Amino acid sequence: MTGLEIFLLGLLFYGLTRNNPNNNSISPVHKCCNTASACTFSDEIAEDAFHSCQILRKLDLSQNQIQKLHSNTFKGLTNLEYLDVDHNQLKELNGVNYLFKDLHNLNTLDLSGNKIIEFPAENLKNNRKLMKIYLNSNGLSDLEVEKLVEILPDLKELNSRKRKKTLARTNNCANLKELCLDFSHIKKLHSNTFKGLTNLEELSLSYNKLTELDDNLFEDLHNLKKLDLSGNDITIFHPEILKNNKNLKEIWLHLNDLTNLDFEKIVKFCPKLNGLHWDGNQVSCSRVKEANNFLKSKNIDFYSFKSYKNRSYTTDTIDGFQCVPDETWNTLFSKSDEIKEIDEKVQESLSCVKHFLGSCIFSGINLTLSDYEWQPTADDPDSVLKIDFKSSVVPIMYDNICKAFPKLEYLNINSLKIQKVAENAFHNCTNLKELKLSLNHIKKLHPNTFKGLTNLENLWLQNNELTELDDNLFEDLHSLEKLSLSGNDITSFDPEILRNNKNLESLWLCANDLPDLDVEKIVELCPKLTILALNENQVSCSRAKVTNTFLKSKNIEFYSWNIKYRNYTTDTIDGFQCVPDETWNTLFLKSNEIKEIQEKVQEVDFLSGIQKKLETLGDEQEKFRHKMESMEKEIKSLTENMEAVIFLLYSVKDEMKKMNEKLDNFSDIRKEEIPQNAIYEYFKKQNKLRFLKQKQ
Repeated sequence: MTGLEIFLLGLLFYGLTRNNPNNNSISPVHKCCNTASACTFSDEIAEDAFHSCQILRKLDLSQNQIQKLHSNTFKGLTNLEYLDVDHNQLKELNGVNYLFKDLHNLNTLDLSGNKIIEFPAENLKNNRKLMKIYLNSNGLSDLEVEKLVEILPDLKELNSRKRKKTLARTNNCANLKELCLDFSHIKKLHSNTFKGLTNLEELSLSYNKLTELDDNLFEDLHNLKKLDLSGNDITIFHPEILKNNKNLKEIWLHLNDLTNLDFEKIVKFCPKLNGLHWDGNQVSCSRVKEANNFLKSKNIDFYSFKSYKNRSYTTDTIDGFQCVPDETWNTLFSKSDEIKEIDEKVQESLSCVKHFLGSCIFSGINLTLSDYEWQPTADDPDSVLKIDFKSSVVPIMYDNICKAFPKLEYLNINSLKIQKVAENAFHNCTNLKELKLSLNHIKKLHPNTFKGLTNLENLWLQNNELTELDDNLFEDLHSLEKLSLSGNDITSFDPEILRNNKNLESLWLCANDLPDLDVEKIVELCPKLTILALNENQVSCSRAKVTNTFLKSKNIEFYSWNIKYRNYTTDTIDGFQCVPDETWNTLFLKSNEIKEIQEKVQEVDFLSGIQKKLETLGDEQEKFRHKMESMEKEIKSLTENMEAVIFLLYSVKDEMKKMNEKLDNFSDIRKEEIPQNAIYEYFKKQNKLRFLKQKQ
């Protein structure tokens, strides 16, 4: 648009409004948009103010007092490319589904500096050419970033500064080039928050409430050039977080709570870096001087903004940089760093456990320094004596934890929804003194689960789904003093399971399904027993009375707890829930009879099985007999054949005898010197006789 067009436009607007100075709305009589390509207006907007502006490409309504926009305000502006309504008094966008409906060619929308509380992504479903959106300095409670980018495939810049609460996911925002989330009160970012933003070039997260950054947060930002993290509360910045950001040119880290920074490694990961701004942290003055000299040698800008952060201690300055005097820094942070180093070593040794528990920091399990019971000057995993796991899901308990912490004395894995415990789960925890496995979903324990735990004193297994216990389960627990099995579904408890637990003092078996219990035997096997809680089982009232009397005589506490719901009427004895004798006899005696019958049936089934096997053997025997008969026939036939052969051999023997006699005769004739012609005549005669014989 030429300067002349703007001048004429101004004259026309002045002429249309000067006769009515009190009129603050734009009237539909304005025809400027039929000839101009840009307009600037003020005050309120009438519903049909721009209906004649079909060729309008740029509309600037900024810096006014507009409080409301009608749903048809921008109707028909199909050629509009730029719309600026920043710094007005808009609180809501009326008819949001239609307000921007006709703006098919819009590429820039500025609504910053208003009081907008909600901005649904659906507002812009018809504006697929939008490339830049400015929503900063509003009162937005949340922003559907993912949906916005899904609707707007060409979106490259999104500015939502001073937005409250947390950041929505940004998955599938592959085309985004600039993302500004300053002043947004963000406390934490998920490791996948920026996943897939491979084209992002500028990311600003300044003046939020971030304290830590996940090591994989910027993993996909291969094209990132500018990163602003200033004005947060970040205490640690691992250079490895930038391992995939080779194109990074500028980093802002000033006004955080960093006590140190590995500049050498940052420069190594970001070879194109030309600006690193880190003033206003808690770095020692000697380190500041050293770092600035290093950055100078690499021609990297590191200028100070001279906007210092208030500290509870006296700070100094080096080259205009806020720093902590070395003596103060050593007092405040050197010990803290030692603890952090210890923590890092422990975390490193826990890599297998982290893998076992999943992603994130212990998969939502808050395992921090406060969860470790450190020895003085501890510097290795062997010093970890106590661990409490909290709020996670571990379906199967393997031996990872005990391998990582072989010196553990206390392990709390309550409420992790464990369903199965591996046979060797605790075999490396030979120093374990207390083990909590309560409030899980364990249905069965292997006989060797607690093998080798000779030092274990307290074992808590209450509120699981156990129905039976192997006789050797507690065999190695010679030091066991407290055992809780309450709140399971155990139907029988053989006292022999406690034969090696002579030091047992407290045993809780309440809230199970035990119809009876040999209390006398338990007391005999556990002479130190002082507490035996049996309430909320299915013991008969008469048996409960006998049991209570016996326990009283042994000075063993058997206090009552709650009443467990049953599908039949129960009674109480000394505050103990019990089953009336008649009901118990009906329920459990009959049950015992049924068990006896079932055992007899099983015995019959067993005998029946043996009978079937015998019948099978009989069939096999019959088959064998037939084979034997067949073999006998074959042998008989062979015998007959042998007799024929023998007879034949005898015949051959006779013939040979005759032939020998003839040979002898022949020899005699030869001795008599028979003439040659006589011999010839003899053989000729013999041949002739043989020929005649054959002919006959």
